[in-house]
Amino acid sequence: MVFSPDGHHLLAINNDGLPHLWSAPTFDEIKTIETKDDEQYRSQLSAYIRFEERRLSQATAALGRTHPHVQYATRTLQFWLASNTRPRDAIALEPQPSTATAENTLDYTRIAALQIWFGLQEDYEITRRKVLQHFKGASSARTDERTAKAACLAPITLPTQAQEVLALAESALRLETDNSARRWCLLALGMAEFRSHRLPQALQHLLEAENASDPGERVLRIIAAFYRVMALHHLGRHAEARDLFTQTAALATPMPTQPHLLLQGHKTIYVDYLVGWITQLEAERLISSPKP
Repeated sequence: MVFSPDGHHLLAINNDGLPHLWSAPTFDEIKTIETKDDEQYRSQLSAYIRFEERRLSQATAALGRTHPHVQYATRTLQFWLASNTRPRDAIALEPQPSTATAENTLDYTRIAALQIWFGLQEDYEITRRKVLQHFKGASSARTDERTAKAACLAPITLPTQAQEVLALAESALRLETDNSARRWCLLALGMAEFRSHRLPQALQHLLEAENASDPGERVLRIIAAFYRVMALHHLGRHAEARDLFTQTAALATPMPTQPHLLLQGHKTIYVDYLVGWITQLEAERLISSPKP
């Protein structure tokens, strides 16, 4: 929620996913805004966004980008930008990696997943090329695994790119010596094999990743299972794919009902939950499409 610059109004998104305009002095609801074409809503929201942009700029200059107050202000602005059909501007506020480290691959993965979540496919293609170039030759199991996963979040149309991603995933599994991390490398390899249309191999490695996971790694099993759904569908095993989708969807963490609500609450969403949701949506679209 945000206050208007003059302090007279409060704009908040309720559990129904709709914006509600309130009187700040009395906390009486003025109106529920049923459509984003509402003139008062657009006017108030534009004013709020300009105010939050100034506030974030001032806080960043005074405290630095990593300060908790600055991060809170960033999430607030991101939410309202996405609410105002400006997801590209919201994503632009994400930390931009400058060095090729394993931790920075998570930043890239989050940016990539948000771009797909908000339907910014062309932006994602730019990010995919950037992440592959940025981490090329890193020769680290964790970096190779996460880079491959970030590059697998949507279909790959270029054969050379698919081969590059597959090589990264294979390198990650070969280099990883920590048994507790190998299951994540198996997941990345299964994802890369699926994108390279090596479906039997993908099914094998995805199932191995699921079976090797710890009880607390539900999100790993869910991502792997949704990729298995898509592989089974492409192999013509449609009934198996639908059954597995139904079982997996029942176990998955519920996703936000509207795209911009992903940014509600001012918390950094766990990257793998976001990957799981976009994979679930892709799998659902695939099994719902007419059979060839």
